[in-house]
Amino acid sequence: MRYDVDTENYSLVPTMAIKAEWQYINPKGKRNKKIFLGKSKKFSGGGKAVPIDQAGGSAARDAFYSKITKKNAAKLKSYWSRMVFTGKAQSPKEVADDVAVIGKVSENSKAIGYVDSGSVNDSVKVILTIP
Repeated sequence: MRYDVDTENYSLVPTMAIKAEWQYINPKGKRNKKIFLGKSKKFSGGGKAVPIDQAGGSAARDAFYSKITKKNAAKLKSYWSRMVFTGKAQSPKEVADDVAVIGKVSENSKAIGYVDSGSVNDSVKVILTIP
């Protein structure tokens, strides 16, 4: 995902990204939420999805999860504690920042991640910008 800075409200607008040459069907569906919450391991087209998360506490992560899942950092931490403890899911792989997300997404056609809009380059394809 990518984030556009809304200078009027000083907020981050997440944008999701996938490998540049990959096609993704229905990027605006609820599937994105399910992928990042461990409820689905596949894209809407049936291909395996590997979510790439940013480090806990980052502004990008907080904005993404509050807009996509409606969960703040505390609720998200509680959610993942329950999911991991019950064996229902594992939290997405965390990387340090936008550069690391773009690196992982551009290397793996199954990966999906979110970054600031200013970080997007030609190696990834923006599939969704979340207002």
